Amino acid sequence: MKNRKLSIVFIAVLITFLVITAGNLFAQQQNAPDPGIPRVLALSGLISEFSVLESKNARFGIEQRPPGGGGPAYFVSNAKVPNDIRYEIQFVLSEAIDARPYNYLTFEMMGDSWEIMNDINEFYPRFRVEDTYVQFQGSFIYRGVVDRELNGARRQWVTVSVPIAAFNIHAGRVNYNEVMSDVNIFLLRFIANRASINGRLYFRNVRLQMEP
Repeated sequence: MKNRKLSIVFIAVLITFLVITAGNLFAQQQNAPDPGIPRVLALSGLISEFSVLESKNARFGIEQRPPGGGGPAYFVSNAKVPNDIRYEIQFVLSEAIDARPYNYLTFEMMGDSWEIMNDINEFYPRFRVEDTYVQFQGSFIYRGVVDRELNGARRQWVTVSVPIAAFNIHAGRVNYNEVMSDVNIFLLRFIANRASINGRLYFRNVRLQMEP
């Protein structure tokens, strides 16, 4: 009788293990990215327009030989909103994309002075479809990169990689699926300390990634 009870317990444990294992495998298959989707989607080749919003005196464009080297980069100067401390830097894509398979917005950034990079305290990348948007929280990540990697240096490229998954939404949560499934505009939105500061900011290698 004792051996029979042990056998029943063993079989029950085995069945439970098999059910859990099968469930985990099924979940992994369901959550696995489509092998036809690139794990890194370069946005630079899809950008058709680049501009600064709300600042009539801003200068922006593409610098073929930025001071930090490394090939062409987007630049902005005098780009803060007048009488404010915001940067609204907009990228328009030539075609709408489904950004939902991706977990990170990643780009390289540089300032031609330490002050212009260190002046920024907050960062909120925003994705849009017309006037509907979802915005993510990137402030802690941006400040960590500046404080750890720049350490007072200027004209040095750093990589900023911000989660664009649902858990990191800062505003517009109800719009997540609508926007991210058909996004054609994204903004790099920075909030700084001072309303005016000289210097250029540079951006390059803008991309979406599944992994950081």
